Amino acid sequence: MKCKRMVLPLLGTAFEPGRLADTLNEFEDEELAEIAQAEAYFFQHRQKPV
Repeated sequence: MKCKRMVLPLLGTAFEPGRLADTLNEFEDEELAEIAQAEAYFFQHRQKPV
C-alpha cells in the first residue's frame, strides 16, 4: 500500500529556529496540522528531574 501522506509532517518540514508557531499555523490540511501540533508538544516536553 502506498501512502501519499507524511507520517510526521513537522519533522518533514524545514523551518527556522524560533518560528515553530508560524510553521504550525501554515499547515493547510487540518489533519496534518493536528499531527504537527502533537509532534511539537512531544518534542518540547521537558522531563522533570528525578
